[in-house]
Amino acid sequence: MKKYIIWTLVLIVLISYLILRNVITLYRPKQPLKNKEILQIEYTDRNKKNVIIKKEDNNWYVITANGKYKADVEKIKSLIDKLNKFELLELVSRKNDNYQEYDLSEDKAVKVKLSLKQKPLNFVIWLGKTGGFTYDEVYARINNKPEVYITRNLSKYEFQNNFYDFCDRTILKFSSEETNYVIARINNKNLEFKKELKDGTTVWFNVKTGKKLDITKIDNLLKNYSELISDIILEQNECDISKIKILTELKLYFADGTEIMLNLYDKITLATESSPVHPVKIKILTTKGAAIKSIGEEEYIYGLYEYRYKNIVDELTSL
Repeated sequence: MKKYIIWTLVLIVLISYLILRNVITLYRPKQPLKNKEILQIEYTDRNKKNVIIKKEDNNWYVITANGKYKADVEKIKSLIDKLNKFELLELVSRKNDNYQEYDLSEDKAVKVKLSLKQKPLNFVIWLGKTGGFTYDEVYARINNKPEVYITRNLSKYEFQNNFYDFCDRTILKFSSEETNYVIARINNKNLEFKKELKDGTTVWFNVKTGKKLDITKIDNLLKNYSELISDIILEQNECDISKIKILTELKLYFADGTEIMLNLYDKITLATESSPVHPVKIKILTTKGAAIKSIGEEEYIYGLYEYRYKNIVDELTSL
C-alpha cells in the first residue's frame, strides 16, 4: 500500500511538471520560425564540407566550395517544414559555462544559419544532444544567445549526412515501354538488342545471333534503368573522370527518336565512402522526347556503389 502511494505521488508530480511546463511556455515565442519564408540554409556536413542550400529564381540548389547542384525538392520541403515547426519547449539554463553537458559547445554542436525573407533576416540554431521526455526533444540555443532550451521537431541528425543527400540524384527516368533498341559495350564485348512486333506480340531479340530474348529478363533490365537514381554525387575535385576507364557503355534508343548514352566507369575508392564507387556520366544525344521523364545533368559525376553496378552488368550479360 505504501509503495502504491509513493508511485502515485511520483506520477502526480510528473504530470504536474508537464502541465506547468506547457503553461509557462505559452508566454514564449514557441515557434520562432513559424510562417517564415526561408531563403537559405547553411551548415557543415558529416565530412566537414560547408553546405549552402539556397533558393534562386524559385529553384533550390545545394552549393559547396566545389560545385552547385540541383536540390531534391521534396527533401528540401520536408526540411523547411521541420524548421518552421521548430519549437521551444522549456528554458533549462541561462548560463554559458555548461554547454558541454548539452553537446552545445563549438566542437559538438551543429550550427545552422538561416537567411529569411522577413525580419529577423538572419537566424542561427545550435543543435545539441537529445533530451527531455520524448525521443524528438533536443537541447538547443538560438541566435548565439547563452540560454539553453529543450526543443522539438528538429535535430542535428538532419544535418549530419553528406551534402548530396539533399541533391537531386536522378540519373534517368523513362518509360520502359518506349525503348526500342539497346546497344551495350561491356569490357570490349558488344551487345545489341532490338524490339519488334511479330504477330501482334512484342519480341526482343539479340541482333547478332538472332536469338529471342527472355522477355522477363529484358523487362527487369529496363526497369532498373527506367528509374536510375545514383547513390552519391562526386565532386570534380574528388576524381579526374578523364583518367578513369569506362567499363560499360550503354546506348538507349526510344520510339520518339530520343537517344541516351550512359558511361559507367571503373570503381574508385573514396575516403568518405565505406564502399567502392563506380562513377557514372549521362548524355542525351538528341532532343529530349516525351519518353524521357527526367534526365540528370551532363556535367555532374554520379556514383553507384559496387553492388549496384554489378547487378546492372550481370543483367546485361545474362541476356
